[in-house]
Amino acid sequence: MDHHEGYIDWDVYQSNQTMIAHNENARGGAVRGSVKHGEALLAGLLRCGHCGAKLLAQYPGPRVIRYQCSGYALNRDHACCVMFGGLRADRLVSEQLLQCLTPFGIEAAIEAIETLQGASDERVQQKALALEHARYEVTRARR
Repeated sequence: MDHHEGYIDWDVYQSNQTMIAHNENARGGAVRGSVKHGEALLAGLLRCGHCGAKLLAQYPGPRVIRYQCSGYALNRDHACCVMFGGLRADRLVSEQLLQCLTPFGIEAAIEAIETLQGASDERVQQKALALEHARYEVTRARR
């Protein structure tokens, strides 16, 4: 230990280890779990507002997504707390996300244009300096 400098900081390493531990699906509700197969946008990200259990993304048919509380699996005496269609929820969340990100996209585009314009200005300036230098060399050679 401490023989040489690591590629990443210790805090980043610990954060990575925590993320890896949370991505283990074998421990059930004890961890967040990784996103699994399927097209659900919010798979692995939602929890039940009633019991705190994970909401499972289910695919009962083609192009159908359903989010369902997994708490019933732990306690068979109680019915499922929450179950709702996922297509509309995914659409609403994606619309909100894009609405929030749009200003950043515009800012990034403006910044990219300014950077390209700046690079263009620098190239023009470099060519002007090269031309000035060439004129100087020609004048010097004539003398």
